Amino acid sequence: MGQKKTFLNNLWKKNYSINKIFFKDSNKKNFLKYLKKQKYIDYNLINKNFSLIYDQKFPIAFLLKNKKKIVGFLGTLFSIRKINKKKFIFCNIHSWLVDVPHRIAADLLFKDILNRYIITVLSARRGLSKTFSNMGFKKVKMNYRVTFLLNPINLFYKKTTGIYSDISLIKNCLDKNNLEIFEKHSHKNFMKLIIYNLKNKSEFSFLIAKIVKKKKLFRVINIIYL
Repeated sequence: MGQKKTFLNNLWKKNYSINKIFFKDSNKKNFLKYLKKQKYIDYNLINKNFSLIYDQKFPIAFLLKNKKKIVGFLGTLFSIRKINKKKFIFCNIHSWLVDVPHRIAADLLFKDILNRYIITVLSARRGLSKTFSNMGFKKVKMNYRVTFLLNPINLFYKKTTGIYSDISLIKNCLDKNNLEIFEKHSHKNFMKLIIYNLKNKSEFSFLIAKIVKKKKLFRVINIIYL
C-alpha cells in the first residue's frame, strides 16, 4: 500500500517543475505578476525583501510550475557568513506560498536547498510552524529586548562616542569586507552608522540597522550587523 502511494505521488509530481529566479533575471515580471494576484501573503511584505541584495550568485526565489503555469513561490535570502574562520552559506526563507490545488507538491520548492545550506525561517506564519517542524526544522526561542526612546539615534550616543551617518565618511572608514556588507545593504531602508571613540577615531564600530513596526503600534530599531 505504501509503495503504491509513493508511486502515485511521484507520478503526480512529474507534472511539476522548479525554476530559479535571480536578481537580474529577465523573467522577473512574470512571477511578480503572480505575486500581485495571489491572496495568501500581502505582496508589499514580500516585495520589501527584494530590496536586499546579499549575494547575486544565489537565487532570490524558487518557482513551482505546473505545465508552465506558476502555482507556487519560495522567497529566499542567501548570505555567506564566517564563523570561527569557516564560511557557511545561510538561506533565510521569507515567504512560502502554493496555490491550494497544488499543495501536494509544495515540498518540491525545497528540493534544491534542503540539506545543502543552513536554512532559517524567522517568524514563520502560525499555520506553517507545524509544517516546518514536520520537515525537521528546529524551533529556537529568541528573547527580544525593546527600549523606548523619543529619538532612536540617542541609543548610540554617549559622552565618549561620536557618530558618522554621512555615507561618504562611512565608506572611507570601512575595509574591503565591511564595504561589501555595506553595498549589500545600500537600500535607503537600512540605517548605516559609524560609532567611534572621541579620543581615538580609529576605534570604531560599523552598524547596520532597520526601523520596523511591531504589533502595528510602534517602531523599533532592529540591529542587523555590528
